[in-house]
Amino acid sequence: MKKTLFSVLSIIVLAGLATFSTSCNLEKLTQFYLGPYTTSITIPGTSIGGEVLDNLLSDFVPTNSESSFSGNDTGKDYIEKITLDEMTLKVNTPATGNFNFLKSITISIAADGLPDKEIATKTAITDGLTTIDMDESGENLKDYLTGANFRLKTKVELDGAPSEDTKIDITTKYFVDAQILKK
Repeated sequence: MKKTLFSVLSIIVLAGLATFSTSCNLEKLTQFYLGPYTTSITIPGTSIGGEVLDNLLSDFVPTNSESSFSGNDTGKDYIEKITLDEMTLKVNTPATGNFNFLKSITISIAADGLPDKEIATKTAITDGLTTIDMDESGENLKDYLTGANFRLKTKVELDGAPSEDTKIDITTKYFVDAQILKK
């Protein structure tokens, strides 16, 4: 009797582990990344230290999301969530430039017909940096990344005045959680 009970319990445990393992693997099949996307903004060199500049807009960034969705056996209607996974800022010009003039920076995403949504910030920026890894908000950006394009809107608080225009490259990568298309 104990042998039979032990055998039945062993089968149940193994079946449960197999189901859990399969569901974890299936979950990973429906997760992928969009990007990286790169765009830029320019901080004017005529800025005054202590000033807050907002509405610094990037160019429109095409998402090409439909081809990414198709390549991952899903579609726009099957996307459950898209979140910002990484955002990196890098001084492009001047060649010897750095972020010494920044006190804080906030970046929002904008798309046609949608309200701006804050997606990343960085405060207390250390002198000497030429690259900044932003702190992501974790917001669901599905509506912004399933459209044709988006743009980034930047607000900066200056700690000093940049001596010349500073072009900043912004690179983003987004995590997508979707359902697999049923074929």
